[in-house]
Amino acid sequence: MQNRSRVAALVLNSVSRDIRVCKEADSLAAAGFEVTVIGMVDRTASDVETVRRSGATIHRVNMAAWAMHRKYLREANRSLLAVIALVIATVGIFVLSLGLLLDEFWSQIWAMLGFSGTVIVAFLVVLIGWASRRTLRYQRSARKKSLAILADRPRPSSSRKRRDITAETLGNLRAILASGKFFVFAILRVLSHRRRSAFIRSHFFPELERIQPEIVHCHDLPTLPIGIAWCRRNPSTRLVFDSHELYEQVAGLSTLERWYWRRQLRRFAGRVDGFITVNESIAAEHARRYPSLPPAVVVRNATMLPKDEPRDRGLLRAAAKVRSDERILLYQGGYAKERGLEALIRAAPELPQGWVLVMMGWGNLQGHLQTIARAVDPLQERIRFIPPAKQEVLRDWTAGADLGVIPYENTCLNHWFCSPNKLWEYPVAGVPILASPFPELRREIEGAGIGRLLPEALDGPGLRRVVESIDSEALEEMKTACHEFARRDHWGVYQDRLLDLYRRLEKTGATESRQLLEVKTVSAIVGGAEVIPAGNAGT
Repeated sequence: MQNRSRVAALVLNSVSRDIRVCKEADSLAAAGFEVTVIGMVDRTASDVETVRRSGATIHRVNMAAWAMHRKYLREANRSLLAVIALVIATVGIFVLSLGLLLDEFWSQIWAMLGFSGTVIVAFLVVLIGWASRRTLRYQRSARKKSLAILADRPRPSSSRKRRDITAETLGNLRAILASGKFFVFAILRVLSHRRRSAFIRSHFFPELERIQPEIVHCHDLPTLPIGIAWCRRNPSTRLVFDSHELYEQVAGLSTLERWYWRRQLRRFAGRVDGFITVNESIAAEHARRYPSLPPAVVVRNATMLPKDEPRDRGLLRAAAKVRSDERILLYQGGYAKERGLEALIRAAPELPQGWVLVMMGWGNLQGHLQTIARAVDPLQERIRFIPPAKQEVLRDWTAGADLGVIPYENTCLNHWFCSPNKLWEYPVAGVPILASPFPELRREIEGAGIGRLLPEALDGPGLRRVVESIDSEALEEMKTACHEFARRDHWGVYQDRLLDLYRRLEKTGATESRQLLEVKTVSAIVGGAEVIPAGNAGT
């Protein structure tokens, strides 16, 4: 086999559950590239080095020192606060000990003001009092007008009105303080991103020195500054940016963090030699926001082409303790905020009789979701939680479900444009999908006939209506469509696009590869713009 370039892929996880990274590494290794994935040791994988059957190597850096670093940093901040408090106390004691001097100081101030100064100060005090009283009077007048419109509501007493005004004022103050607090927290998180990036770079660089890669593959935006820093030191190294999502629109980021990540990508976009992303919508959005990026090569999160038809071996039903006469609605994947999981669990008790919701996943939100499940389903008749299945046998477990669900919330542009692994993992197991009505999900599900769309605001009645609309005949038709979809839209289609990009990078220099990519027309290179829903068009 022809010897090809050395590739270093940068990932900020253990790679054990990042199937997209594994598929890309395996495809490149099978094509002759010497691939090393640099990840991190965590609770899901503690092995420092793993060699996959394809020949790709996963090398995990032990980042335990980062936790110790953060611990020492917190202690240093506490010590600094203690020093500041001691300084303030010392200065206060010193000032109070000079009582006579203070008396002389105040007497000198009043002497300087004189009669006219005293009148001006008194006038200002009266003016502040008048303005405050006027504000309260106008607030009471506004409240009376609103009560006159709502004639059926009794008017409160004057003491009640005063209490209301006080409560409203305190509420406004709390809101101001809260916004300031969150702004401070956002600043601290941005500083933490910068410190963490520098710390990870210091641990990844020795591995890059050892590998001496000719191509660096950065998975998602947080790894891009590390790849850029390496390529600055080694100008002949080509840089591939693989955006798994619209990162600055990830759920849970503050406005300041979104600005920070946008600024990072705008700074580095012109240095990228090859750009990969997961679907046409996100590709078009990147092209609109970051015109300096090369045209996107779309490599979807599709699964491998199955060698045989899926077969239910009873693994899922046995683990979840679901009877043979009951049907399963399955959620598989990470338990994260704003994925609609709370709403899904609250809606589950209203599923049609004979249906059970099975949650097969992991994440920090698990305890919270189980608490909700116990509240809405105390007898655990309609909701079951089971551990996640290993990726190698996931298809066998998924095949035991009757329907799979993707209930994401429309809280950010990244969710609106999402096309998660589950969009292929369910159909390859012969399981039709219930999904949120977002552009990429709608395009695949309605286009291939592999499922139905949920209402955007998921609740019990809405979930029940959708499930009741699927009879046995419709379910079988959708399962057949799933098999056809899996045979037509699989990883092999997108593997060719990935390898085509890498071969061009091998044959040309960094600058030449960008020019060639811009003029060469292939089906995987997309342009145009996607319609953005109102409320999600923030940049």
